[in-house]
Amino acid sequence: MILQDIFKHNEQWVAQKLNTDPQYFEKLAKGQQPQILYIGCSDSRV
Repeated sequence: MILQDIFKHNEQWVAQKLNTDPQYFEKLAKGQQPQILYIGCSDSRV
């Protein structure tokens, strides 16, 4: 996947989010309160 594809898919994701919930990013900017914090590790040697 090339960089242009990543940006294109990101733009599509943003459009889908705004279509579903026009205030999605405005609400997100006000803060987040996740119920769970997960810290994981990925190692390519596994």
